[in-house]
Amino acid sequence: MPRIVDHAARRTEIVYALWAVIHEKGLDSVSFRAVAEAAGVSIGRIQHYFTSKEELIREGCAQIVGAAEDQYAEVPDGAGPCLTLWHLVTSPIPSTPPRRIGVAVWYAYLAKSVSEPALREIITGAVDTACTEATALLHAARAERGGGADGSEVGADGAGSRTEREALALLALGDGLAQRVMVGALDSDDALAVLAQEFERRGLGGCGERSV
Repeated sequence: MPRIVDHAARRTEIVYALWAVIHEKGLDSVSFRAVAEAAGVSIGRIQHYFTSKEELIREGCAQIVGAAEDQYAEVPDGAGPCLTLWHLVTSPIPSTPPRRIGVAVWYAYLAKSVSEPALREIITGAVDTACTEATALLHAARAERGGGADGSEVGADGAGSRTEREALALLALGDGLAQRVMVGALDSDDALAVLAQEFERRGLGGCGERSV
């Protein structure tokens, strides 16, 4: 009986090895040989699934976006828009060693995307989606709390624009705090405390738990 090969699992294993290489040596050190050594497989297996180093790097970027989406999807059903927004905004904060690795790899991709249009397309798509989601959640959270769901949320340049700018500001704050945590200028608990204070300032106090 022929052996059944899970090709999707093999591709994912290769991508995990790619991330390990990026984390340990940087994106410019990626090669089929380096990834094969990290994965403990032959170079031939890498070449079987990826025709070029560039294709492998793009797949790694797409999968790290997918992993973030999967993590976001784990927010409990019935959490409500406020808690869900908290999960989204705090998701970049690296609170565990595995998440630090993931964030480090993400920043490597961000830096490379400046000169790589294919990576930039993946990343801008992800951040645009996050902003759209955050805007909808912020609008819903305000409506749920009985404030600013309609006219007070309308900016001078169009309906809903003020909410979108506020959502973008929250996401940007989360990203900026994550950078400080990554370089050791701030610990994750303090970063979450800053975000909790900002949520409170915007009338969204009690949205999330500091342990998220």
